[in-house]
Amino acid sequence: MDQISLSTRKEERAKAVSLRAFFSDVKQEFKKIAWTSKTETIVYTKVVFAAIFLGGFALYLMDLLIHKALWIMSALVRSTGG
Repeated sequence: MDQISLSTRKEERAKAVSLRAFFSDVKQEFKKIAWTSKTETIVYTKVVFAAIFLGGFALYLMDLLIHKALWIMSALVRSTGG
């Protein structure tokens, strides 16, 4: 029984050491990252919002165009007696 608890403690210590080493490595890697500045982040955010708005507006215009074309075709079919 004593042998089992001793090996369990060793395993727990080994896990704790490896976990500590892992987070130490993560911290070192985070220092290597070239983070964007606040102004760059703001500019990129504005670009993304503008692109989303323009894309949505383009979809809206295409929807209007298709709707109008279908309405015209429907009117033509109705006027020819179909």
